Amino acid sequence: MFGNLKKKLSSAIQEGLVISESLQQQYRQRVSSGNSGSSQASGLTTPTSPLGLNESLSSSRSSNLSLSAPFQLTDGVPSHLNVAAGCSLLAKYEDDWQQIHGANEENADKAAEIATQISGVQQKASNQRRIVSELNSSLLGIPTLVVQLQASLKILQSLEQMGQELEVELEKLEDLCEECELQEFILEQQFQLSRHKQRKLNELEQYRQQVASKHQSKIQDQEQKLLKLQRERQAVFDDAFRGDMEEYKQHGQLTKIQTNSNSLHLSQLLLYPASPPKFPYPFLDFELMGAVGSALKSPIVDMSTKQAKFVENTITSNKVVIFSKSYCPYCTMAKEPFRKLNVEAHIIELDGNPDGNEIQAVLGEITGARTVPRVFIDGKFVGGGTDIKRMFETGALQKYFQ
Repeated sequence: MFGNLKKKLSSAIQEGLVISESLQQQYRQRVSSGNSGSSQASGLTTPTSPLGLNESLSSSRSSNLSLSAPFQLTDGVPSHLNVAAGCSLLAKYEDDWQQIHGANEENADKAAEIATQISGVQQKASNQRRIVSELNSSLLGIPTLVVQLQASLKILQSLEQMGQELEVELEKLEDLCEECELQEFILEQQFQLSRHKQRKLNELEQYRQQVASKHQSKIQDQEQKLLKLQRERQAVFDDAFRGDMEEYKQHGQLTKIQTNSNSLHLSQLLLYPASPPKFPYPFLDFELMGAVGSALKSPIVDMSTKQAKFVENTITSNKVVIFSKSYCPYCTMAKEPFRKLNVEAHIIELDGNPDGNEIQAVLGEITGARTVPRVFIDGKFVGGGTDIKRMFETGALQKYFQ
């Protein structure tokens, strides 16, 4: 629409310019023909005007010539002619032309301004049209966008659900990690406890061995002291025996020795009164030696007691019997070979038995020694800890179980 209006204005301006150009040309022709027509005859025609004034002037001129009397010429111009009428008309035409020319220029400027405004409006309209087109295309894409948003919403919901599930799984993983750490800590503590227990057992075993070695050394020292004391006593007894023999040879009888009841009995000096060491001179008659002989005579263990019967029943009813004490390293030495041979041995710990001393005295009467361990196989005494170890190393112990 604005394009058509612009074209019409441009065509109107062009037509106005063409009209103004034609008016200028006619004015110039009229001026040039007026100067030449004043000297010519009256029969010639007057210059024509673009507005048809020649016809009016010729009609008025003919009427004036027909009505009036014969006229006179002044300077070759009839007196009834108004020579200035053409100038006024020309001036009027010039003024009109100037007004028209100014209006045309003003119209041209306004048309240029309007064309500029039209161009701006056209550009704005083009921008608006482009924006409207983009808006239309965007509006056309709204259903697809809504579908995509719904799909995105579903994806977000699924992601939220997966996030919750992941959080739950992470909590389970954390609990599992804590349980694993706790298990590792428990295992580490158990390992440390087992190491500590093993170390303490090793220390206890070393202490037992030290105590056993000290005890064995003390026993050996005590036995040496007893042996020395017995040798001293033997020398005293030998002297007394020789004196008694001399007295017997001289008088034929022995003088009875009177003993004081408040005096210290010789048996009170012995460490083990129930099982004293055997006297090295078995051929001596203790009845003839009086008080000294009665002190040196070994007491006899009663084998009819319940302890003796217990020992006898235990030895006969079990294939392997070990009489031991829990703290003795030699007892541990005696038990180890049977454990390696997978042989079940009947073990009696004397230190935990209230009748341990009596049982040990019975064992001393049977085996000839009160020391432990005392090992019996098939009702027969085979030895102590060192003996069992030596038999295991030589293979003699395995023969009992083939």
